[in-house]
Amino acid sequence: MATIAELMDALPEPAVEVAARPRGIVPERLDDWALRPVPVGAFRRLRVLGTMHAEIGAAYLFLWLRGWFKSAAEKERLQAETHWSTALRVLDSMSYLRGATMKVGQMMANFPDIAPSPFVETFERLHYDAPPMHWSLLKEMVHNELDGDVEERFASFEKQAFAAASMGQVHRARL
Repeated sequence: MATIAELMDALPEPAVEVAARPRGIVPERLDDWALRPVPVGAFRRLRVLGTMHAEIGAAYLFLWLRGWFKSAAEKERLQAETHWSTALRVLDSMSYLRGATMKVGQMMANFPDIAPSPFVETFERLHYDAPPMHWSLLKEMVHNELDGDVEERFASFEKQAFAAASMGQVHRARL
C-alpha cells in the first residue's frame, strides 16, 4: 500500500493554468496551500495544532522580552508586527487543517472583540478566499466517493474551482 507522500509525488500537474486570484493579505501563499494534502489522523492533526499554539506562545514571549529594552512607540510597532505575523502563521495552520479549524477562524472573524484586529482582518479571508484543493487530489476523492473516474461519471467537469470556502469548493460539471 502506497503512502500519502508517494501518492502526492505521483500526481500529475493540472493541464490548466491557475487562474489569477485577487491579491490581498496572503497573496503568494494561496496557491501553495491548495497543493498541500489534508492531514489525516488524529496524531498528525494534533501535532499541527500543538505546533501552532507553541508558535503563538513563542511569538508573544519574544515580544514581551524585546519590549523590555524599547520605547513605548517601538513596543507598539513590535506588537503590531507580531500580531500580523502570528495571524498569518495561524491562518497557514488553519488552511492546512481545513474543515472545523477553518470554521473557528471564520467565527473569530465574526467576533472582532475577541482577537486583535490583524487576526480578524486576516481570518476574514477564510469566508471568501479559502484555498481550493488541487485538481489531482479532488479527482482521487471523487473517484473514491463515486466508484469511478470523473470522466466516466460526468460529461464535463471543470478542473478549476470557481469558489472555495472552509467546508468545500465548487466546480462546474454536467452529468
